[in-house]
Amino acid sequence: MRTKEERTNIKKDLMIKQGCCCYKCGTNLMGLPQGMAHFHHINSEDKTANLADMIIKDRLYSLEDIIAENEKVILMCAGCHMALHRIYGHKVTEDNTVDFLFDFL
Repeated sequence: MRTKEERTNIKKDLMIKQGCCCYKCGTNLMGLPQGMAHFHHINSEDKTANLADMIIKDRLYSLEDIIAENEKVILMCAGCHMALHRIYGHKVTEDNTVDFLFDFL
């Protein structure tokens, strides 16, 4: 298993590649506890695994696997991510993700 420091560094690198801010509300997540930063799969059918699980399970997933999975997600704060799943459940599609992200009313 990767050390806590390795896991923290991998997640920070992934967050930087995602732009550091929640895709919905714009909150900068870099200064907040890492648990506030969630990686949301744009389309649940394309999901290999949760990035958090992939980061922990170094025997199953290489850094290359993690980077490839990061291409399938967007960075969201915990609040926005929970709101999206409250509305759409766990069968998230690209269409309803886009609807949620750009619904500013």
